[in-house]
Amino acid sequence: MIAPRCQPLALAAALLLASTPASAVPDDAARTSLEATENAFAGSVLHKDKDAFAARLDENAAFIGPDGVTRGKAAILEAWAPLFAPGAPSFEWHPEIVELSGDGAIGITRGPWVIRSKGKDGQETERRGTFNSVWRKDASGGWKIIFDAGCPCSDPKPGSAPDPKKD
Repeated sequence: MIAPRCQPLALAAALLLASTPASAVPDDAARTSLEATENAFAGSVLHKDKDAFAARLDENAAFIGPDGVTRGKAAILEAWAPLFAPGAPSFEWHPEIVELSGDGAIGITRGPWVIRSKGKDGQETERRGTFNSVWRKDASGGWKIIFDAGCPCSDPKPGSAPDPKKD
């Protein structure tokens, strides 16, 4: 089940992907290209390469996070700057789902993420969740991220239903 706060992004991606004719089927090379782009994007954060990260951002991208929406490349770079600092937490992710619109111009990637950091007591802590990213092919044929949303995992008590007012 998709967390309620992630549902708008999933709906937007579904609408974008559904806007092309059903008969169009993108080739495997395009899907492989997007998967490689997502992995390189993740690698840019893991290896603290802010320039490589910036190169994948669309000028008008929107990142949805726990504090709301960050719009535009410059604002996203500013918001993510702490992840590129020395000693920053380790942030890793990889796509498990890579899908394209019928014309291959828009894609979605989805998969798990984990942030590892050391607490004040020196113990490693982990936060986990799922990301959803929407990509658009640019004029040069490369991929630029246009939407991103990461949702933390929820660990409900066995037998309990999630509270939609909290998500």
